[in-house]
Amino acid sequence: MIYTSFSTRSIERIIYFYPNNTLMQTETYLEFYCIPISDPIKNEITSCFVFAVNITDKIQFNESRERLNSIVSLSSDAIFVVDLNQIIVNWNTAAESMFTYKDSEILGQSIMILDHLIDPETLSSMFSTVAQSNNFSIRNIESVEVKTKNATLIVDFTIYPFVDETGSMIGILAIVRDRTEVIIANKLLELSEMQMRELALRIDTERENERKKIAFAIHDELGYALTAIKMNMNWFKKNIKITDPIVNERTDDMLNLVDVVIKKVKTLSADLRPPILDHFGLVAAIEEQAENFQRRTGIRCKVNISENASDIEVEEQYKTPIFRIFQEAQTNITRYAKASRVDVNIDYVDGLFKMEVIDNGVGIPQEKINAVNSFGLLGIREKAKAVNGQV
Repeated sequence: MIYTSFSTRSIERIIYFYPNNTLMQTETYLEFYCIPISDPIKNEITSCFVFAVNITDKIQFNESRERLNSIVSLSSDAIFVVDLNQIIVNWNTAAESMFTYKDSEILGQSIMILDHLIDPETLSSMFSTVAQSNNFSIRNIESVEVKTKNATLIVDFTIYPFVDETGSMIGILAIVRDRTEVIIANKLLELSEMQMRELALRIDTERENERKKIAFAIHDELGYALTAIKMNMNWFKKNIKITDPIVNERTDDMLNLVDVVIKKVKTLSADLRPPILDHFGLVAAIEEQAENFQRRTGIRCKVNISENASDIEVEEQYKTPIFRIFQEAQTNITRYAKASRVDVNIDYVDGLFKMEVIDNGVGIPQEKINAVNSFGLLGIREKAKAVNGQV
């Protein structure tokens, strides 16, 4: 560089890179200048002035910008850069495809040129990113409509501050991600889940109707028939003198067997469909179920009913699912809880029916609450969702 400067009598410039294993200790770029100094009398170069400028930050910034430009151009997301005057200065290929503007048409234009595609307030809000103590915030704007010629897209904006090599903000960089297909897929999934719940509710309703019919048939027809048999046998024993002790013993055995069958018929009928649920309502049915649970398991079960819920009439479409949820809760307690006490709190506030089932058992591990094989809890949740309830 010095030799060339002497030979050409001109200022020479050269850039050297010093890796981090040199005396510089860190990667450094230095720009050297050599300025020839001439003797005006002799008209010849007698010396030169050499100095160096550290341009590491500038080089690294330019490299970062080149990498950014490369990433922007190859990104599948629409990306554009807007300066502080709201002028578009960078526009990638994906942005051309999404907004149907070529870079030759859009560069140098105001961001408001897109106001027929995007709500103007959304465009303006991109510049609400502010600097506080040189720390710039990143903003996310979700579910923005982009009305193109062919379709309406749903996109998410991520707004980054765009800074120069000194760290000063010179604009914003916007990354626009098309989420239309994802949102449509989610809506279809929600619709499918809703339809499945409606189907499950319909099946449950049909099943409950069948259980009710069977329960009534067993209770009325079979129960009446067994009662008639018992009455006839009592009449037979009372009015016909039987001297044979064996016949008397067999007759008594038959009467006892009829009594056992009548009790089993009543139990079977009640298990299929508790008659108290239809005749006296949900709250009374829960109280009876709690008493049966306590008698059957030995676990103390107390039902606490608020004044608001003491005379509430729950509609038929909600009555049966809530009762079945209570039965499933009792089943879970019997199988897993190892509890000695259960409290059931029933309240009715602002048109909402609320039931709490609380036991003093061992609880349930968090990972099992949403496990795929926790069918009891899954059934409780689905029954509640099917009637717009929550668990």
